Amino acid sequence: MNWKSAAAAAKNAHPLERSWDWVRRNARENGRLTLMSLGVAFLVFIVSRQPDRDIMLVGVPLEFTNIPAGLEISSEVPSAVNLRLRGPRDLVQGITANELEVKADMSSKTAGERVIQLKETDVLHPDKVQVRRIEPGKVELKLEPTLRKTVSVEPQFEGTLADGFERLGTRLEPSTVEIEGPESRVTGVTKIFTETIQLSGRQSSFQIQIDLETSREHVRLSRAGLVQVSIEVGPKKNIEPVDNPKATP
Repeated sequence: MNWKSAAAAAKNAHPLERSWDWVRRNARENGRLTLMSLGVAFLVFIVSRQPDRDIMLVGVPLEFTNIPAGLEISSEVPSAVNLRLRGPRDLVQGITANELEVKADMSSKTAGERVIQLKETDVLHPDKVQVRRIEPGKVELKLEPTLRKTVSVEPQFEGTLADGFERLGTRLEPSTVEIEGPESRVTGVTKIFTETIQLSGRQSSFQIQIDLETSREHVRLSRAGLVQVSIEVGPKKNIEPVDNPKATP
């Protein structure tokens, strides 16, 4: 039978026979896709049936949020905690410390010595993962009022001028700045220093813009900015020694 005869026979075939032929033809064409779909479904099933596993993550970032206005932390506090997590094996094994975060809410705290209890709800973590333990489970800290005050600026010099020269004067702009920080840290500060200014080998006046540094932790500038320092340099003035008058006989 040639192809024309076969086509004619297929056209004249019973509708049920044509339907069966269509089913068999599509089954062959879609067989590979069907197998792939079954494979993906099987993998999903296997993952969903994975046993849970516990892991310990070290160095998860800790942040203190919603600190009331006018207050700040004046004591040393940890910047990270350790978390024990439980969840599907492949999921928890792929988690790194930097993907999680612990946020301790401070909105209800007042000034004084305080204890912050860290809870599971403070941890931002993926679904299907449980937080079993937080280490440490609490943080002790001190909250103090923020104090602002104006202090003088003092330059710091390093090195020596060229031979025969001396520093004749120094001018700073601004000569005072405002600092801020916890009350107990700021109260005792009376001045703030510039970074060191190098004098080695200089023979003439010069100007320099330079940063300020704070010597105490938690103390900061209210407004960051550079200080312009003008240093006047000139030859040393010769001072004639005064001869002692001769004693009279």
